[in-house]
Amino acid sequence: MFIKREKSMKIIFSGDYREIQKGASILFEEAFQEENGETCLTVSAVHVEGRQLSVEKHGSFCQIRYPKKAAFFRGLSLLLEHAKEQDYELHETIAFCTNGCMLDCSRNAVLKVEKIRDIIRKMALLGLDRLMLYTEDTYEVPGHPYFGAYRGRYTKEELRECDDYADIFGIEIIPCIQTLAHLHNVLKWPEFIDLQDTKDIILVGEQKTYALLREMIAAASAPYRSRKIHLGMDEAAMLGFGNYFRKNGYQSAEMIMKEHLEQVYSICEELGLEPMIWSDMYITSNTKQGYYDTPKSVDTSDWVKPPKGLGLVYWDYYHHEEEVYENNLKVHMEIAGNVVFAGGSWIWNGVAPNLEKAVDSSAVALNVCKNLGIQNVICTFWQDNGAETTMEAGYPIMALFAEAGYGHEVTDGRLRAAFARCFDGSYDDFLLLSEFDHIDKENQNNEKDDTPSKFLLYQDILLGIFDRQIEGFEITVHYQKLNRKLKHAVSNNPGYLDLFAYYLTLSEILMLKGEMGIRLKSAYDSGNEEELREIADVQIPECCKLLDELRLQRENIWMADCKPFGFEILDIRFGGTAVRMSSAARRIHSYLSGQIERIEELEEPRLLYRYPQEGKTKGLCWESFWQNIISGCDLSDTI
Repeated sequence: MFIKREKSMKIIFSGDYREIQKGASILFEEAFQEENGETCLTVSAVHVEGRQLSVEKHGSFCQIRYPKKAAFFRGLSLLLEHAKEQDYELHETIAFCTNGCMLDCSRNAVLKVEKIRDIIRKMALLGLDRLMLYTEDTYEVPGHPYFGAYRGRYTKEELRECDDYADIFGIEIIPCIQTLAHLHNVLKWPEFIDLQDTKDIILVGEQKTYALLREMIAAASAPYRSRKIHLGMDEAAMLGFGNYFRKNGYQSAEMIMKEHLEQVYSICEELGLEPMIWSDMYITSNTKQGYYDTPKSVDTSDWVKPPKGLGLVYWDYYHHEEEVYENNLKVHMEIAGNVVFAGGSWIWNGVAPNLEKAVDSSAVALNVCKNLGIQNVICTFWQDNGAETTMEAGYPIMALFAEAGYGHEVTDGRLRAAFARCFDGSYDDFLLLSEFDHIDKENQNNEKDDTPSKFLLYQDILLGIFDRQIEGFEITVHYQKLNRKLKHAVSNNPGYLDLFAYYLTLSEILMLKGEMGIRLKSAYDSGNEEELREIADVQIPECCKLLDELRLQRENIWMADCKPFGFEILDIRFGGTAVRMSSAARRIHSYLSGQIERIEELEEPRLLYRYPQEGKTKGLCWESFWQNIISGCDLSDTI
């Protein structure tokens, strides 16, 4: 339960309650007709046209006037929040036709059905009504056993169970797949290797390609009531430059996209589906510039445009200026009749979320969407580079989308109340997690996406690849302060005990390991054998112990929320970090005992990983790819 209620509270519903009866019963475990016991509230449910949600309470009589099922459950959560008040009244105007979130179930972490059901219940309390499940290959396609193999793919029955459950609360689930790029996990198998353009992009223009895509689209859409489908088609920068080029020679990206989309759109029409795609390939192929670099007042009259019925999804998680969103949305509105805006929760930046950036960028973007009349918005929960950050860490941004969608100006006060009501947690404590990466206070809201918590967690202390990057920042002091705050957060959020305990351990590791490479090289360069011995005999073993604790904590969270497939990657990362630290201790011991004359890794000059912004002498940086952090050598062959 998310709403704290007296055990004797009973609710009797009247009016248009049949469509919401089951959902309310699930959410609040209350009988609708109680013949015995004290009745505290009588709630009249009235379905109305339009976009106005109204909640009124006068004594024990209450009325919820709602235009759609999802709005009713929001009204009920607000009513119960104010159940002890004699009189309460609220009127909200719904800003968007649809508003919800997209859950990434392809970057190794495939959410269990029960976790999806849990998120659906939270969405219902917020009043959100659309859910996309992003599945590149994590759904079964009959006749193709290698599709999603060893990846925890969903069965048709599992997805249908999610859809049935969402429908109870008036939430539409839309399949979100890929039909052009981001298909490396499919194309790597021998069964599909002849369908490669590049390792990530499917070979366009081939009959066998469209035969497979038809099977994929049919399988992905079959479990759901919705006839909408998201076809992906983003970030295909090398489209036409692999095997396609060898077969057909050079063709412009916009023409390849046009021909490919016509084929896939035809499949959707045949299957009775309403498709949408990410918009970046359409924009960049027409402008020959970056996705967000479309000039103001650009003439789109001669652009290659998408089919009339196709939805274009403008994804932008990065900007903090209204004029950027306004310009890009206007361009989208010129070339497509159905424009969807996709913002971001910023749980994908590393081992901790960048919630400060997400709050600021999302509030700005949604305000522009309301001003321009954009009718459909979605908050993405990507899990890039191995799903190191749990979905729960992004819940504050789900609350933000809901509050903005019900006509409110987004304020910390409103978000605190919504988060407490619907998530039974502390909004401020969750925002503490942003401090793992927000160390450079000149970087307001961590707008530059610094990721020190990730690269300091994984970097090799002998190599010190990022040591120059953190010079001038009090890394240890920063994580000591954060550690003290997190100790309070653990006790404040009993429903998220595992989450905050995990981050508490992470802060302890970074207190110890964050500047260890700097201390190690300084001791080596100055010949301080006592310090070297302290690091090898005390600090490294303590850090390895904490790393194992962190690994087990993350495993517990993963296994509670997700299918087991994919955790092996994090096992390798955490375990590999500890093994390399143990190797460093052995190298130090070999040096101190005279077995080796020098530690070559510590004699390598420390370089800046990335140069600071122009005009600055220091600055942290972004690096969110584990494979780039751990070594200066290749993780795999280039062939």
